[in-house]
Amino acid sequence: MNLRNGSAEEGAGFNHVLDRHFNPSKNASQFSITPDELKGVLQSKEVVSTPVSRVLYSDLKLADGTSEKQARYVREVTLDSDIGIDKFSGSPTNIMTVLTDKHGNLVTATPGVIK
Repeated sequence: MNLRNGSAEEGAGFNHVLDRHFNPSKNASQFSITPDELKGVLQSKEVVSTPVSRVLYSDLKLADGTSEKQARYVREVTLDSDIGIDKFSGSPTNIMTVLTDKHGNLVTATPGVIK
């Protein structure tokens, strides 16, 4: 998996994960592990070898102001220990959802399951 940096503004990449899921002021699931630990988990064999469980489509804004639907490939990984707090249950979770694009680039990762 390519941990491209991306940005919070574009809503994709590792910087987006840092901005949204390591920031308790955001209304989102929060990681309880460090960013460096998350990088290690995301690049682990366990995560990389997890098969895609479903595909979500989201609108991506293009430079010309139009938008197009892009596929986001979902992997739901059950880990050996808790990695964060699930927004929906409010409880610690050992499940992580990872979304990538068609090239395997990180779009986002979050504790818990994306509804």
